[in-house]
Amino acid sequence: MAELVEPQVSRYPAYKPTGVEWMPEIPVGWEVKKLKFVATINPSRDSLKLDESAEAVVFLPMEAVGEDGSFRQDTFKALADVQSGYTYFEQNDVLLAKITPCFENGKATVLTNLVTPVGFGSTEFHVIRPKHDLTISRFLFYTVKSELFLRLGEGVMVGSAGQKRVPTDFLTEFPLPVPSIEEQRAITAFLDDKTAQLDQLITQKRQMLELLREERAALINHAVTKGLDAAAPLRDSGVEWLGEVPAYWEVKQLKHLLVNLEQGWSPSCESRPAEPEEWGVLKVGCVNGLDFDPTENKALPSELTPLPEYEINPGDFLISRANTKELVGSAVVVGEVRPKLLLCDKIFRLFFRENANKEYVLLIISSWYGRFQIQSESSGASSSMQNISQEFLKNMLILLPSRHEQQTIVDHVAEQTSRILETADTINQEIALLQEYRAALIAEAVTGQLDVRHYTPAAVLR
Repeated sequence: MAELVEPQVSRYPAYKPTGVEWMPEIPVGWEVKKLKFVATINPSRDSLKLDESAEAVVFLPMEAVGEDGSFRQDTFKALADVQSGYTYFEQNDVLLAKITPCFENGKATVLTNLVTPVGFGSTEFHVIRPKHDLTISRFLFYTVKSELFLRLGEGVMVGSAGQKRVPTDFLTEFPLPVPSIEEQRAITAFLDDKTAQLDQLITQKRQMLELLREERAALINHAVTKGLDAAAPLRDSGVEWLGEVPAYWEVKQLKHLLVNLEQGWSPSCESRPAEPEEWGVLKVGCVNGLDFDPTENKALPSELTPLPEYEINPGDFLISRANTKELVGSAVVVGEVRPKLLLCDKIFRLFFRENANKEYVLLIISSWYGRFQIQSESSGASSSMQNISQEFLKNMLILLPSRHEQQTIVDHVAEQTSRILETADTINQEIALLQEYRAALIAEAVTGQLDVRHYTPAAVLR
């Protein structure tokens, strides 16, 4: 990130104490004011003269606002249907999610270019309207996106788990460091430019991760449909969508490799992961992404007696029977696992015959023809909850080379995948560092720890 270190910014020449614990000093010339004195929090609509003849206004549900500061204007509702009971906002207001986990994730936006004079949205938003002689929208936006603001807000959230909200009092009483309007514009111009550069870098690295995922998928697909010997003779598989396969491979149903198949137990659990000494019931997400994630579990209430026959063991083959169409049928072979984790009823556990290679079957399940069969046969009333049946799984078609060749393929894919995952891990670490740097830059700029008054955006320098 050396190229991102900005030589045009430094500390201000002089600072003064604030008396605020988390913000001990600000530049001389800045003031600390409670947010309610420089902005209106959740402005009343009483003085608003609504044109009730208007056909429709923009409506923003929570999902219309992104964590990247964007928002979508693709939903419109009749004014008469939303003018009471929903959150009201106007052009250039700052919209901030108040409920967990949206608040902690920094879901906020500046409402520029609203296509209707006013709009309404989810009641889970706070609205911050700047007093234009004292502050500007984007300066407030960056302030509420800063990690410091989010951490302080998270500490005062009220409500039950999953329904915690940031109270209005936190916003009204928040001590905001306030520079002049001219300086606020300089800070937001600096942050607009630098965050755009960082976001572009992060996007490029995520594209690299996608290419690595495609490389891994292509590696597995080729290995389990054509084998590793490019000169091996081929034959018609007899299955139209499979096409030609190596001449000596067999087409079989999965049930010929199994001795049993079971699904677990899903009692009503607590809405938190189990502590290490507690019993927990796995969530369906524990098998996503080819890696077993034991943290995806919910604590079993202490008054319930665990069913030890469903305890997860090293070497278990697990496959989800219910999830979205993209994720249903995700499978893993469990490695090392802590005790007291139980199989839930949305996951199948497969028991293989002694001579079956479960690691090879895992490659098939994750290959294109495994996914093709799963997605073709999954069903359900909701797109967010598709199901596959035990019967389908038993009859799933698989290509079987010799035992020796199965193991050779498993070893080859493991070796090549290790290289891909190592590269992906490095890229993920780089993305994390870029995100940390972005967050630190915002926090330092809006609290006056960086003097950006003389900063010139890179585009202007070019």
